[in-house]
Amino acid sequence: MTDHAVAIIGAGLGGIGAALGLKRDGIASFVVFEKANGIGGTWRDNRYPGCCCDAPAVLYWYSPDHVPLAEQPRWSNVYPRQDEILTNLVDLARRRGVLEHCMFDTEVTAATWTGSLWRLETSAGEHTARFLVCATGQLSRPVIPEVPGRADFGGVQFHSARWDHSVAYAGKRVAVIGNGASGVQIAPAIAPEVARLEVFQRTPSHILPRMDRPYSDEERALLSQPSIRAQARRTGHEFMESTFRAWLSSGPRTATTTMLDSARQHLEAQVADPVLRSKLWPTYGFGCKRPLLSDD
Repeated sequence: MTDHAVAIIGAGLGGIGAALGLKRDGIASFVVFEKANGIGGTWRDNRYPGCCCDAPAVLYWYSPDHVPLAEQPRWSNVYPRQDEILTNLVDLARRRGVLEHCMFDTEVTAATWTGSLWRLETSAGEHTARFLVCATGQLSRPVIPEVPGRADFGGVQFHSARWDHSVAYAGKRVAVIGNGASGVQIAPAIAPEVARLEVFQRTPSHILPRMDRPYSDEERALLSQPSIRAQARRTGHEFMESTFRAWLSSGPRTATTTMLDSARQHLEAQVADPVLRSKLWPTYGFGCKRPLLSDD
């Protein structure tokens, strides 16, 4: 049995962030258990075509308290791509010595508090820890609904979080079940290559323009300056928070009305068929379900 001061379950962004904080505070007795064979969490598992973060790059990273500005990523786009996020995370964990604390291919199967410490049962034996950090995330185990007839389907099928890159879908008929955050990225990414694409929608979603674009060299240089990067983070954070405040407030909801108008204009600009457009417009209020971001 191995003893640790701190045990962290999961080596995604949360688990690596906890490890960075421990190292910053001079705590060396910790372990990161990861059931897969590498770090990255959702960005390791999700490698489907078009996979991208729907939070701006200036917000989607560790704060300067954890990672000095000189080590902050120089993102290529306003919204970071999956491969960029994963590459930056692996590089950061290697530079900061976090990888040496990771136990890969090790799943925690039980955690019991004894009154003085945590007793952990793992696929690699028992461990104990004084403190336990659960950073497993909520989307680490894909769920495929039992659609009638799915077992008899003769074609290739897989979940977006387990994308089979050995499958050549060019020129084929492809069905995408779902139009959530992953669906709105996959469909436009593969549409130009497939013979026919059908998207099965249960409930329509409000879709806002993402307004993504590449950063210029000048912008990347500016974002390397502490004051400008800090201001960009503050501006982005305030914009994101203002949308949530609008949904929770009472009385006139000006911000919500503005976003609803934006979603309507976005739909009308991209879908000419009024019948199809009506099927793609939600009947519920803006914010009752997670709005989606897409330029495509």
